[in-house]
Amino acid sequence: EAVVVPPTPGAAVVKGAVLYGLNPQAVAARVVRRTYGIRSAGRFEEGVHNPKHKFWDAERGYHRSHQAMRIFVNANDTISADDQVTHRFSPHSSDSTSSSYTVYSCSHPNPVHTDEPGMRVEGKLHIDMPGQGLDRRNHVTMYFGRTHITVTAVNEAGTTVETKLLFSAGDAATKGSGLVATQ
Repeated sequence: EAVVVPPTPGAAVVKGAVLYGLNPQAVAARVVRRTYGIRSAGRFEEGVHNPKHKFWDAERGYHRSHQAMRIFVNANDTISADDQVTHRFSPHSSDSTSSSYTVYSCSHPNPVHTDEPGMRVEGKLHIDMPGQGLDRRNHVTMYFGRTHITVTAVNEAGTTVETKLLFSAGDAATKGSGLVATQ
């Protein structure tokens, strides 16, 4: 494949931005520059997770891994304007009353832990978890494909919290704009 460089790259970027502003549906897909995911404490896997992150979860009866990365999209994946990925998360313990989700990104695909080199925090969500027990679930969804990534968390009572991660020209995203809670 040949790489085409326009005679005036700056003008090409401005023209593309104007065309996108006039018709956002003109961009059918984009290649994601960074891997996005959420820190979780998933089941520990020998040979995959770093042993320094291993801990025993007496309530669940198995070892888990601190700082594990639950990936929503990998760097270099192609995403369409309406792509979304949802993962379900259970509470840290049976008596947890809330959950916090930290969104991380890095430039390489398939990271295992959120403390790897090049990892950065992009945003955070905090949501209440009514009730008790380990069978409760929050659904966290990342919506991709526009000028930002929207991250939402929904608990079993229907409460939703949301944050946006903004794409920029020089990088895949900049820090989120904060939390907006809706009922």
